Amino acid sequence: MKLRATISIAILLTSLVWAQKSPRLESAMTVIESTLPRKAKGHPEAYPNAIVMYDSVTAPDGKHLRTIITKPRDAKGKLPVIFVAGWLSCDSVEAPADTKDESGLVFLGLAQLQEFALFRMDKQGVGDSEGDCAETDFESELTAYRAAFRAVKNYDFIDANRIFILGISNGGGFAPLVPESDAEQAQVRGYISIGGWVKTWFEHMLEIERRRFALMGKSPGEVNDRMNGAATLY
Repeated sequence: MKLRATISIAILLTSLVWAQKSPRLESAMTVIESTLPRKAKGHPEAYPNAIVMYDSVTAPDGKHLRTIITKPRDAKGKLPVIFVAGWLSCDSVEAPADTKDESGLVFLGLAQLQEFALFRMDKQGVGDSEGDCAETDFESELTAYRAAFRAVKNYDFIDANRIFILGISNGGGFAPLVPESDAEQAQVRGYISIGGWVKTWFEHMLEIERRRFALMGKSPGEVNDRMNGAATLY
């Protein structure tokens, strides 16, 4: 476990260095498939030492979702892949060249690692993906990530038995649920969780409410009475 933690930290630190140092070149190769029209107004991602593929995957509900896959330009043989399980908010995983977003900077770096491929997906209603993000429930989002996970094997340059799942925020909590079957779980070589959660939403809210009532100066008895109402509410 210590080795995996060291590897994960090294990858993230290296990615930030790459993001700061690597310029974009006009000769960079970006491929955009035509099944899913591009909605974003900015330029697609492009790197001097990586090939970028804008592809798509079909979710169980029939919606076409944008996937962005990068691989080192001079890669030979099959590569391990970093598969991203994203956050709760309706923000794209695409990383524009001028991004100042911390997650975007990480993606800029990870996309240029010479030892890994990178696989990202925009969930329903985000970026180029079809659907309505605000109306997407957890089950729909999770099954979409599962469809994307299964699509990894469609790329001949990816070693589908060496998948590292990077879960960010909400994705850091549900990342272990993405590989559904025993066979899929065996494909995963490690997890990296950033800002994830370790308890249910119900437990999370009750913990907040108990602290809030105490800070309001309520007596222990009053806190308990109010917690009964909070438990019913949540």
